[in-house]
Amino acid sequence: MKNQFIYIIIFLTTLYSQCDSFPSSECDSNSNCEWVEEIESVTCSSLVLDQELCEAAPECTYVCDDGGGYLGWCNSYCYGGMTYIDNGYCTEVEVLECSEMDGPNCNIDDSCEWVEDIEYGNCYGVAWNESNCDSYEGCEWACSMVWDSTLWQDVWSCDCEGQYEVDNSYCQEVEILDCSELNHGPCMNNGDCEWIDNTQTGSCSSLSLAVCDLSEYGSCYSDCTNWGSYYNGMFCYGTMYCAGGSYQIDTSYCEELEFQLGDINADFSINILDVIEIVNLILESEYSQVADMNYDSNVNVLDVVLIVDIILGN
Repeated sequence: MKNQFIYIIIFLTTLYSQCDSFPSSECDSNSNCEWVEEIESVTCSSLVLDQELCEAAPECTYVCDDGGGYLGWCNSYCYGGMTYIDNGYCTEVEVLECSEMDGPNCNIDDSCEWVEDIEYGNCYGVAWNESNCDSYEGCEWACSMVWDSTLWQDVWSCDCEGQYEVDNSYCQEVEILDCSELNHGPCMNNGDCEWIDNTQTGSCSSLSLAVCDLSEYGSCYSDCTNWGSYYNGMFCYGTMYCAGGSYQIDTSYCEELEFQLGDINADFSINILDVIEIVNLILESEYSQVADMNYDSNVNVLDVVLIVDIILGN
């Protein structure tokens, strides 16, 4: 057991190492990190106190002049013109909220959905000069000669023509329905829910007249013990009742699976096997309500730490 914990800790340390300790090649190969280019232009003379940087720069030459010939002492110089220092660094990839994402990023994130919201309008009347008109995509400032009856001559008349559109689309978090809100198909495909088959049966005679004729009760129908004619129609001279034999109604429903938070493999015990399962979920970028120890709608290293605390009795 101890060796297994050591393996998990080493694995998590490697997986979630601080990005700022990675060189460029290792940073690029880690999906949780990104390399930020930062090139600084400096003079060779400014590197005189750093022999290693001076010698590494092809534009610079490092010279150690012993001057008076004293053993172990010299005047240091870094000769040359301008050179460049690569101050690039590795940093953690910023995790955006759904509301901060553009369309492409939103569409590849399973926890987000893109909502199209396009506003359309007529360009006529939205702008009174050419510059304002051109600011609306789809609008065009057009001028033509028209007859002015008051001036008794043709005059130039300009207006904003066409139809504009404003893209107000946005990215939002996918709404997660409760199990009780799901029908059969989605319920069966949800690992946190289970479908309960249930059928209600009964006698039509036990139903009230208010519900007797509802389609959900199948063959049940309202009837009279003594029908009689009245003018051109039928009239009940006896007692109305619900007839039709028996009914059968499908009252199946979806409910949430009972589970112990942290028991990822559902073996009724929280142990190292659950830690391994949650690590696999993290690597596959998958979500499970059972593994979401801190209820933040994400499965990550924080949840692993909480499970390990439970196992260690903390």
